[in-house]
Amino acid sequence: MNIQVTQKSTKSGAVNRPEGNVLPCLYVTDTSGDETFENCTCHVVLDTGLSGDLYYISGKKAFLSWQYQHYYGETPPPIKLPNPEKGQTIGGTLTCTSPNGSTITKRFTIVHNHQYGSTVNKVNATCTEGGYNGDYKCGLCGDIYKTGSSTSARGHNFTSVKAVTPTCTTPGKTGGTKCSRCGIWDVAQETVPALGHSYDDGVITTPPTCTEPGIKTFTCTRCNDQFTEEIAPSGHTAASELSGYIAPTHTTPGYSGDVVCKTCGAIITKGTTVQASGHVMGEWSPNGGTEHIRVCADGPECNIEHEPHTFSEWATSVDPACLEEGSQHRECSICGYQEEQAIPALGHSYTALAVKVKAAKSVIGVVGCDCTRCGHQIRTPFTKLKRNKPQNKSN
Repeated sequence: MNIQVTQKSTKSGAVNRPEGNVLPCLYVTDTSGDETFENCTCHVVLDTGLSGDLYYISGKKAFLSWQYQHYYGETPPPIKLPNPEKGQTIGGTLTCTSPNGSTITKRFTIVHNHQYGSTVNKVNATCTEGGYNGDYKCGLCGDIYKTGSSTSARGHNFTSVKAVTPTCTTPGKTGGTKCSRCGIWDVAQETVPALGHSYDDGVITTPPTCTEPGIKTFTCTRCNDQFTEEIAPSGHTAASELSGYIAPTHTTPGYSGDVVCKTCGAIITKGTTVQASGHVMGEWSPNGGTEHIRVCADGPECNIEHEPHTFSEWATSVDPACLEEGSQHRECSICGYQEEQAIPALGHSYTALAVKVKAAKSVIGVVGCDCTRCGHQIRTPFTKLKRNKPQNKSN
């Protein structure tokens, strides 16, 4: 086995390590080709007293960077391989032991290893002007260990910019051509005004009632934006027929009925009580000699009234005579019924009996009387009477 130890400048991420500064790394190679490091034990001891084993083995090559021993389950704590200051060195000894027990020892020296630091003096090239890729500066010693070079202008990279369709509320833009690097426009976009909403005729989403407002919703035919308008209450509409109407009778009150809304049934105007109409009576008419009657216009089955006649005083129709009856009448002042009755004959009313013709010897006398009303005469003849002598009183 013939080993060679060299120092490499390796980024910390070279073997899937976390990113960081460039670290010094021992690069060990077996030039004899007899053994591979997979079968060997390699141990490093620095003059500073630090020591450790190689952790990354692949064929006949091995790396040493103690900072990452813990990534592979190494028991020793992570040890950072030192990086000497500029102009200084650190010595060390590498000992490799093969499986057959043979050992080879190699001295090596670690010199200052510039760390990749920030790039300085860098000027980015633009589309129209060249640039400079910058100088590399060591993060430890500050030396610029690598100078940069000029870079050419990149030239414009015009790409199409899609048009922006305007919406109802947001302006749009026409298509254009723009450099993707510097942003300069070859064909500038122009603003397209917002379209504004285009609302439909609206849909009644909440119908109004007689007393409550409704809602009409308008929707934009492009973006579905909506706004609403209030619909005034429809108000009550009176039905053509009254509700609860009760016709009065001649004796029973009725009800005028309520004016109600034909839509919702609410009472618009409350009805009132209608007084009984009372009988519509006809004229009084005689009903026999003792009474008169009158009948309701709806017929006798509805109502009929009886009242006795109200007669006037008797009035003579025909005066009675001595031998003939007279008559008298009276009339009902309500119905006009007339009642008549006979007045008995008065009979003669004679004067006192008187001699109308005196009797003489040869003449028959007449005695009589006259009726004072009708003049009827009664005459009776008589002869002269002999006068009897008066008898003695003693007899």
